[in-house]
Amino acid sequence: MLVGPFLSLPLLVASDLRVSGPFLQQARQQESPQTVAIRAHRVILRPGEEMTDATILIERGVIVSIGKDLPVPPGARVIEGAVACAGFVDPWSSLGLDPASAADPSATPATRTADALDPWYLPEERREALLAGVTAARVQAGRSAFFAGIGALVHTSEGSKPDLVVEDACVAGSVGVSRGGRAPDPFDRVAEVDRLVGALDKGRRYRDSLLEFKSELEKWLKAILEKTTELEKDFKKAKKQVLEAVKHGALYVSFDWWDDPTDFSFEIDNGKKIAGMGDTIELEEKTELVASFPQEALLNVYKNGESILEEEGDEILVDLTEPGSYRVEAMRNDIVWILSNNIYVKNKE
Repeated sequence: MLVGPFLSLPLLVASDLRVSGPFLQQARQQESPQTVAIRAHRVILRPGEEMTDATILIERGVIVSIGKDLPVPPGARVIEGAVACAGFVDPWSSLGLDPASAADPSATPATRTADALDPWYLPEERREALLAGVTAARVQAGRSAFFAGIGALVHTSEGSKPDLVVEDACVAGSVGVSRGGRAPDPFDRVAEVDRLVGALDKGRRYRDSLLEFKSELEKWLKAILEKTTELEKDFKKAKKQVLEAVKHGALYVSFDWWDDPTDFSFEIDNGKKIAGMGDTIELEEKTELVASFPQEALLNVYKNGESILEEEGDEILVDLTEPGSYRVEAMRNDIVWILSNNIYVKNKE
């Protein structure tokens, strides 16, 4: 049982009925040009579909054209042979694996064959496979385990280290084979089939939940991005408003260790206009200074820097009869709690 992706594989060029290993070996020994032209009397495109006396044009390792009488670009490397086809894939191989890893009975679905590949283990076997037309092999550790883990697809290159095509190529398992020297009976086989079906169903459900999670995650990420963009706009707007307020003087100073000053307010109302900190207002027949504090404290009203009223409480109401620069102050335990900025009262023009 295998589960894995489809793959595009290297070409195989054969002279007569033998694979031209020297062609591939020579290609590795020499520096390949950007363009390669392969001419063959017989070109096998896919099972049941062939071309005769055709040319395969390859640029930068990618087949760009196949046909008869294709013009070969100047400077291209030309390879000729009797037969050209896709390289063979060995679907069940142990190339590059020592016997202990290949037959490890303790393999699990998380076991990665790529981690067990030994670059120095029998490299001549890979060369023999290459000469036989096998350009890639699916290598599987733990072939005797119920779940043999994750197989790898490797090139049968002649280098000292296997060239990985796909590290995690498939998941493999087996049913009804001998394990630990004991042949399974029919009941064992039925149990293993049930176990395999259950594992596959569990994997399917996990995959479904993962796709659902990714879908929900995309929605959340989109919503977060939209909200972040909105907050950035609000932040820029608020920053501008704060800077304008500071420049205008619409601010106060507080020492929060005494209490939260959030509900503090200070205004002057002349019946026509209400002025806040930093504002200027004209003196009318009835002009009132109003200040409210979140907690009781020792409250002071200052006019032009001099105290004109001091009393305990959480609110101040003062009728104003003279122009001047007015501010309020609150103290707790003889320590300043809140200091307002000034509101400026002037005579009517």
